[in-house]
Amino acid sequence: MEPRLRPARSGLPAVLFVLVCLGVAAWGASIVFLPSMQQVPPPDTPRLIIGGETLASSPWLEEAEVFLPVEVVKAHLDPTIRWDEEEGLVVITTGASVVKMATDRLTALVNLEPMDLEIPVLDRDGQLYLPLGLAERYYGITASTHPSGAVVVDLPGQPVQTGVCSLEGFLREAPTMKAPFTSRLPVGSTVRIHGEDSGHYLVLSDEGILGYLDKDSVTLGSIIMPSPPSPPRPEPWRPLGQPINLTWEHVTTRNPDPQDIPDMPGANVMSPTWFALSSPSGHISSKADLAYVQWAHSRGYRVWALVSNGFDPRMTSEFLGDSEARDFFTRQLLAYSALYGLDGINVDFENMYMEDRAQFVQFLRELVPPAHEQGLVVSVDVTVRSNNPNWSLCYDRTAIGQVADYVVLMAYDQYAAGSPSPGPVASIPWTEWAITRTLEEVPPERLILGIPFYTRIWRNEGGKHTSTAYGIGRAHSIMLEKGAGVVLDEETGLHFGQYEEGGSGYVAWLEDAATLRQRVELVNQYRLAGVASWRRGLEPGWAWTVIADVLRGPR
Repeated sequence: MEPRLRPARSGLPAVLFVLVCLGVAAWGASIVFLPSMQQVPPPDTPRLIIGGETLASSPWLEEAEVFLPVEVVKAHLDPTIRWDEEEGLVVITTGASVVKMATDRLTALVNLEPMDLEIPVLDRDGQLYLPLGLAERYYGITASTHPSGAVVVDLPGQPVQTGVCSLEGFLREAPTMKAPFTSRLPVGSTVRIHGEDSGHYLVLSDEGILGYLDKDSVTLGSIIMPSPPSPPRPEPWRPLGQPINLTWEHVTTRNPDPQDIPDMPGANVMSPTWFALSSPSGHISSKADLAYVQWAHSRGYRVWALVSNGFDPRMTSEFLGDSEARDFFTRQLLAYSALYGLDGINVDFENMYMEDRAQFVQFLRELVPPAHEQGLVVSVDVTVRSNNPNWSLCYDRTAIGQVADYVVLMAYDQYAAGSPSPGPVASIPWTEWAITRTLEEVPPERLILGIPFYTRIWRNEGGKHTSTAYGIGRAHSIMLEKGAGVVLDEETGLHFGQYEEGGSGYVAWLEDAATLRQRVELVNQYRLAGVASWRRGLEPGWAWTVIADVLRGPR
């Protein structure tokens, strides 16, 4: 049988198969590589844009005026802006100004002086809003509004890169060509560039719409420089070419006769304890004496009068929580300063509730600008860091150092009068430790080291320790008169003496010229602003020579 011949296959089906595959591949490629042409409407509601970010909080628009939510101001412009709910006040404190504004009122206090406002602070359903013009004035921002409803805020000191569309651009909702676009930007359109992601720029269009543009469609342009940031606070006064050498003048009932005050070579600031808070409403008691100021100025001394809180935590708490009382207090203090020709104020608030630590800083923030306006230096006393709430934790030293001209570290008492065991008022290692701890929060050029001109002689009677404070010279003399063996105690860096009398034991840690020199040399070692001594009248004459000699040394 002859084999049957099979017909030859046609090549057409194979060709069709290849064409179909190519078509499918092309269709798939179009899905993968072709940009989305889906357009969505741009936002048209009021919104805030800061630094390329659309915030969750919206501006308030009223009668063609723009208002910023105070919560936004606090988060992005001024963390210290305050809302005093009890007083109904918004309080702005800058390096130069204190502004207090009641809601929906066209009056304000600026550095305690009345000022008319064109537009008030608003309270709308419990939400506070600050007029945009005030924010521009006190925070140095620049802002623009757009028909799309966007309010764009440029922060001071933060440059903005601009760009120009070299190709037609599609402003997309996400950094991918598959994302929908909100608008087409023709060639030549200008944009602000706020970021970069996945080959796209995050830009803000002239219409106030944020979106992403393909980097290949944008040519970088110029850089916009907004207003500069607030200038750094001015350098406070300090003696020409030397550190501060302050001493406190302890005034109890009446001032000393200046004729009885011996020479104090090297001293340049006197701080008499003249003023004290006397009521929760902000009244000040005064022992100020014009003759003392005239004497001090005739000797070339500056006068920084001390103002205390009487160490009364309850009265202090009521005072700090009352805006009107704080204003009244500051007005009195400035009036006294002008009346007596003072050069500065030394704030000595001690024994405060830890819960009032933020209020104390606010009090200082409100005091310093008007004081500076009057040419006054403001220094603030703080204790050494410890876990004691009323005597240490009540101080926010970092914030105080940012507000005050100087922070005075009262580097005493290491062992206070009521200590259950005897010890030095301020050993040298402990003093250095106190300095280094404080420098973690306060810059050295703002820190003044407080040193004691006194020590304690401790009595041990039947295991119970009591002490009596003496000036450093007098204590040394007593110990020698009693026949105490005085030797250098290497652990404390001071001299140690002890004796027995009447069945009791007496011990003391003593200062002499060598140990005082070592203490003051810490000012130079850590490049501090100076030294403050508590108090004049307790020191031997040689103390001034030692301090002046050390402070003239290398820094």
